[in-house]
Amino acid sequence: MVVELPLRAHMLPGQSPSALLLDAAASPTGPVPSSHPTERCLSRFVADEMGARRKKKIIRHVENCSACEQEAARLRQLRRTFRDLERTAIAYAASL
Repeated sequence: MVVELPLRAHMLPGQSPSALLLDAAASPTGPVPSSHPTERCLSRFVADEMGARRKKKIIRHVENCSACEQEAARLRQLRRTFRDLERTAIAYAASL
């Protein structure tokens, strides 16, 4: 799965679009893609709802990308919160 990102997603802080294009043209392999997984993909990763090969790619990306690592941590916390709310609701309903 390849995620197309706008040009600004490939830019370093303070880098202009023209500088990015010049750097890409100077590189013998072209621009290095910085495809981040989508929020949906990260959510499936956190929920362990993906195949082993894809999961391995996401793990490698998350280990090297602090933004995606933070997003995965946020999604894990959100899952824990919903799980805790569900348990509380079940316990409350059982006590009625």
